[in-house]
Amino acid sequence: MSDNTKQIVYAYWRGWQTKDFTAMRAALADDVVADASLFRVEGADRFVAMCAAGPAWRDVVMVDELYTDDQAAILYEGINTANEQRMRVAELIRLKGDKITEIQSCLSPLTMLQGAVKK
Repeated sequence: MSDNTKQIVYAYWRGWQTKDFTAMRAALADDVVADASLFRVEGADRFVAMCAAGPAWRDVVMVDELYTDDQAAILYEGINTANEQRMRVAELIRLKGDKITEIQSCLSPLTMLQGAVKK
């Protein structure tokens, strides 16, 4: 695992969680591409603005994570405060140097499955 990669990814991820968008922006390359199928945003300033304008989440926890020198995969979940829906997000993150250049996300509302899955 690359500790440097983890530090950069955590600066991005924690920045969003704590609304420290300056720290979040510092982890991103100027030309970062964020693609979640539902949306695609090109450019760090546009991506940070989108995140800042979006609803806050609460009770967010990192479920799992993997790191190499130039990639990361993170899985986290939390409650979207706009609709009180529990969400899970998987992100594949690519880095070049000390900046995130690409974020591919898969979003899943977990409340859609309530009652359908037995624990």
